[in-house]
Amino acid sequence: HDPLKPDSLLIRKTLVGRVEIHAYVVAASTTGLLVCPLIHNLLIDVNIDNAQSTSIMETRTWPGGYEGIGEYQDAFCRTDQGWLFTRRVYTIFQSATAEAHTGS
Repeated sequence: HDPLKPDSLLIRKTLVGRVEIHAYVVAASTTGLLVCPLIHNLLIDVNIDNAQSTSIMETRTWPGGYEGIGEYQDAFCRTDQGWLFTRRVYTIFQSATAEAHTGS
């Protein structure tokens, strides 16, 4: 998949609503893996009660050696409860195990 060619990208999962998102996060947190997301180059554009942002995310997972890099494209709206997500798209640019990088 090539992030510069949108037609080559594949949707792996779509989550809609708080219940689906919560269930996904709970299931992912019970795998016994420690995931360390590293967020870079966060750019935010605020327009009164709406905002959009982009950022690069690298991740490392222990044990297992999974590594990945991709881009978040987020949208938010200001509510009485504060800023809430209205959309998140995560495009995976590259993912592999650490062994794939070292040739082991």
